[in-house]
This record gives sequence, C-alpha cells and structure tokens, in this order.
Amino acid sequence: MKERPKEIMTITLIGINILVFIVLTMIGRTEDGYFMLQHGAMYEPYIIENQEYYRLFTSLFLHFGISHLLNNMVLLWALGSIFEKEAGKIRFLFCYFISGIGGNLLSLYWNTMHDRQIVSAGASGAIFGLMGGLFWIVFGKQGEGSETAVREGGILIM
Repeated sequence: MKERPKEIMTITLIGINILVFIVLTMIGRTEDGYFMLQHGAMYEPYIIENQEYYRLFTSLFLHFGISHLLNNMVLLWALGSIFEKEAGKIRFLFCYFISGIGGNLLSLYWNTMHDRQIVSAGASGAIFGLMGGLFWIVFGKQGEGSETAVREGGILIM
C-alpha cells in the first residue's frame, strides 16, 4: 500500500491556487486589476467602507498572471513541504492563514496610512510566514529531535 505524502496540506493549497487561477484565466484576464477586484482581490475602500472583510482571505488564492502564480507556488512547495512535515498539518495551516491574513492587514494598514488605494492579491504574506516558521523550527528547536538542522553551508534535511 502506498504511503500518503506528509505534505498533503501543502499540496492541497497549491492545487486550490492553481485551480482558482485556471478558472479565472478561462473567464478573464488575471493581469487586469479590475477583473481581479471583481473576484475577491484586496482593495482598501471595499474592505473599509463596504465592510468586505472576506477579501482578506479570498485574495490569498488570487494571482496576477502565471509568473506570479508560479513564483508563489514554487516557494510554497519549497518551504511548505518542509514546514508541514516538521510542524504538522494544523500548525502549518494555522501559520499559513494567520500569516496571510496578517500580511494583508499590514498591507491594508500601510496603504491606508499612506493614502494609497491599491488592488492586491497573492499568497506572499502566507509564504513569508512559512519562512519565519521554518526559521523558528531550524534555529529555535535545534537539537530537540527536529529532522531539519543547520549545517555549515546551509540547511540540512535529514
């Protein structure tokens, strides 16, 4: 019997992002800010004035063009597969979504403070959160049974 991959949540998130991108590409242009805005991208007036808070979440699954999607998905695989194996599925998802929504809130705050109204989307905030979580695993849990360790010249995955 074939063993299930340990990084099932990482694979699932990548699959959802790709599926959303394919569907949106079939019905419009993902490089068009107005089109993306119609499908859940972040935009300060819609969130603040219209109370469309769901955009803090939906924008995590939207990407402006194929290169934006591919860059984020390669990083999600590289970081997420290690993080999920080390931290577990629940901690992985918690870190991913808290970081993504937190990054969107920080972006919203920054744009509001600088009187900028920008349409934004992507999984970058969530991916940066996974990077921080991976640093915590590598450096904070050194010698505590983690299979990920720091070795001269880079990270060693055992």
